[in-house]
Amino acid sequence: MKTQESQCPVCGYYCAGKGGVGCIDKPNLPPANSFKGTIAFDFDGVIHKYSKGWHDGTIYDEANPLVLNLMFELMEAGHPVFILSTRSPKQIIRWMNTQTPWFGAMAYDLEGGFEVKKVPFWSKFWNDTKNLGVTNRKLAATHYIDDRAVLFDGDVEKLKKELK
Repeated sequence: MKTQESQCPVCGYYCAGKGGVGCIDKPNLPPANSFKGTIAFDFDGVIHKYSKGWHDGTIYDEANPLVLNLMFELMEAGHPVFILSTRSPKQIIRWMNTQTPWFGAMAYDLEGGFEVKKVPFWSKFWNDTKNLGVTNRKLAATHYIDDRAVLFDGDVEKLKKELK
């Protein structure tokens, strides 16, 4: 008999309805009843200023400090936050380690800073409120912050006009 998969209240992953039995220990996850929505930030054009477009594939610009401040505030308030990009997560993590004392390598010296971590390949969710995640896959989130997004509200005719 196949068990029905359901989201685990302990780890936030799908564990075939075991309710946390056999879940990987994830001490950085908030209690299930205190979960706040996960927020995904696009990298190029939102976090990285991206003034020359893709250019040569390097991350050449500085960070948008207002966006970094917002990400920090959201994480301080208990929201899981991750960076979403087509770039290599390792490339973004190296760059983030040089941009701000709130995230990455410099955060170790600050009380309340956040480490920047690659989201494991097998993860479908990022519910970690103690670390900033980085991935090149679209994970579930309640909000996606992207400079090139077009909101779809169910009206295809309106969408066609937006895409022209």
